[in-house]
Amino acid sequence: MTHPSRRTLLGSTAGLLALTAGCIADNDDDDDDPDPGSGSGDDDESENGGDNGNGDENGAENGDEDEDGETGNGDEDDGDDGTGTDGVSIDDHQYQRSAVSEEPSMEHLRSADDAEDWLAERDDVDDDTTEFVDETDFDESVLVALEGGGPNLCYELAVERAELEDDTVVVEAAVVDESTPETACADQEVTVGAVVRATFDDDPVTDVSVSLTDRHGKEHGMAAASDSATDSASDSAETDA
Repeated sequence: MTHPSRRTLLGSTAGLLALTAGCIADNDDDDDDPDPGSGSGDDDESENGGDNGNGDENGAENGDEDEDGETGNGDEDDGDDGTGTDGVSIDDHQYQRSAVSEEPSMEHLRSADDAEDWLAERDDVDDDTTEFVDETDFDESVLVALEGGGPNLCYELAVERAELEDDTVVVEAAVVDESTPETACADQEVTVGAVVRATFDDDPVTDVSVSLTDRHGKEHGMAAASDSATDSASDSAETDA
């Protein structure tokens, strides 16, 4: 019996090891290959995602169109100026001064001269009040000034209603206590007032009707017509405060 030489055995062993290593490498390569099925799914999902993206874009465009339509309608509905009547805007300015008024007063200021005289009699009003009156254009505005007495610095003259009604500027106001239980109010007699201005797009309405409730709950009224030389004022029956 012939025994293989040592050289032959070594060569056989080396060949076997090389063959085994090649098989292991092939198996590893197979495990690292991506699953063809998974790859198709990723492609499909990407394509579907693109379709959904287009859908969202179209939805956003449709939403913008709807929103623009609603905004346009809202702007048209809000065409009036907040007074409830087209063509007129009404605003007011409140003030307080140290001079004491014996009786509530209501005045229809018809011109710049009237406004100048009114301010001259009230040299203790603040600059904001003076500016509000001075900036009034009497060619297009109606100005009404109201005053009443208050027992302390926490009182003010509140404009409760100011609007155009049947071609008449209607104003309702009252002397009110604005203090709270936490407020410390100095006992000092003061005059509280408000100036109401109605500004028109066209020729101003010059008829006014004013109602003023004083600190005691008594109501005072004034009516001024466009053809009257002077304003007429009358007191109504006293009401509960």
